[in-house]
Amino acid sequence: MIAATLSARRPWPVGLWLGRNRGPLIALAVFVALFMLVNAITPGAFSYFEFSFMSSGGATLALAAIGQTLVILSGGFDLSAGAVVSLINVVLGTQMQDTLGSQVAFGLAALLIGAFIGAVNGFFVAYMRLQPIVVTLSTMFIVQGITLLILDKPGGMIPAGFSSVFVGNVIDEVLPAPVLVIAVAALIWLAIKNSRLGVGIYAVGSDEDAARAAGIPVRRVKFLTYVLSGVFYGAAGAFISAQTGSADPLVGRPMLLQVFTAVVVGGTVLGGGRGGAIGSIIGAYTLMIVVNILLVLDVSAYYSSVAEGVILVLAVLAASLTRTSPIADYLRLAGLRLSAWRAGTLPSAHVRPHPAARPAPPAAAGRRLSHIK
Repeated sequence: MIAATLSARRPWPVGLWLGRNRGPLIALAVFVALFMLVNAITPGAFSYFEFSFMSSGGATLALAAIGQTLVILSGGFDLSAGAVVSLINVVLGTQMQDTLGSQVAFGLAALLIGAFIGAVNGFFVAYMRLQPIVVTLSTMFIVQGITLLILDKPGGMIPAGFSSVFVGNVIDEVLPAPVLVIAVAALIWLAIKNSRLGVGIYAVGSDEDAARAAGIPVRRVKFLTYVLSGVFYGAAGAFISAQTGSADPLVGRPMLLQVFTAVVVGGTVLGGGRGGAIGSIIGAYTLMIVVNILLVLDVSAYYSSVAEGVILVLAVLAASLTRTSPIADYLRLAGLRLSAWRAGTLPSAHVRPHPAARPAPPAAAGRRLSHIK
């Protein structure tokens, strides 16, 4: 009898899994709905070319969103993602040669440059204890200035061999290269998540003091988080270089808003401790589909920024709807008032209580009033 009662009260594993992955599942449902909408308004059947184009179009944002997810999970904030992507794009577009050795060297250099910038951010945030928004904003301006010193207008060229590695086909008419790139990035994320560093990232983002009391090296976790995020920004810069085939010093500027929108849409909570990069990948491709819908409907490209801002606000609002949030309290209070109004038990604000019903002032208060008179 007792065992049956305990088993009945014990939550189902499926329910626990759904609760923990609510954000990515909602993002996936939105992605599927938008994908079906695009298919409905686009003439012709969905082809391999469209599949390859779609996988390539959202890969840069997905890679950058993985890096931003790491920082946000640890309770941080990084505004330098777009600037790092621009710097990598300009360096590769102006310095890479059409040789295998040069392409391999600069491919690794892209990751190292991103890691170095992340290390700078991590040092000032973790060890100097400066505010992440101030540090990364300063880094963004510095990196953007260096980028413009290298190349002040679009130009340069990316070798075709380098581009084919990232935006070509792994298996013709079956598997586009961007799908493999994102799959590898997702596997790296899963390895990080299930490592001691991943546990530390979630712990620090949930409660830094509790993590420190549990023996987790908080400073080192924060530092490594920014380094890893820089590596993913470098990968995003390398991918967009291969995708565009040229260099543009402002190519990463639109990502300042997009990367945060993708992360929040994917279910990662601003403030840290809850979320994951898989949802951020889905969020990145969801944003890409929204932009494609606007293009199909012949809406001006300037409205895409408006749509991204609205989506970000709605996603943050939805993420804040927990049982203990102020918004949830307001909604519960509004529901109670509505129920009382329907039952006729809600007192009117214009009806004053009878003077006899007012409570008499305390004796001490009466003595103080007589003394004042």
